[in-house]
Amino acid sequence: MHPKSLDAFRTPDYRVFSAGPYFNVDLPYEVKWHRQHLKTLKKHAKKPRLFFKARPGADNNERHFQEHVIESIPFHEQMLRENTERLATIRSLVRRGAYKKLVRISRTMGGVPEYFVYDKRSKKFFFVAMHLSEERRRWIHIVQDVHKLCAVQILT
Repeated sequence: MHPKSLDAFRTPDYRVFSAGPYFNVDLPYEVKWHRQHLKTLKKHAKKPRLFFKARPGADNNERHFQEHVIESIPFHEQMLRENTERLATIRSLVRRGAYKKLVRISRTMGGVPEYFVYDKRSKKFFFVAMHLSEERRRWIHIVQDVHKLCAVQILT
């Protein structure tokens, strides 16, 4: 099957995702980091003296405390929620080892294709690239030909 556009995959048989948020970022690390940082922020919110002790001599301590601790907690909670949801989604579709390899390749080489597509019937996944750059060609070669992790469809 050689479709001409991405619309061929926007059917009940496939799930289509933008690939960047899933493969340009190490989601397990991000979830762990935000969870730990949120724990620290909540500890500082309960005991502000710990925050002030960690930053001796800072100007406008109260303003910094408000900005860096109180106002940033909702942001980090949202980031943790989004990244946890993304990680759960991608782990339900791609086995852990393949995901880790794809992330490592994507972060070192760049050039992740625009879309990630999961075929519900065959339970396999592939990427769809629309615009080819030199980076993206190398990424496709490494993922498809060298490691044989998945297929990559190129739409022209």
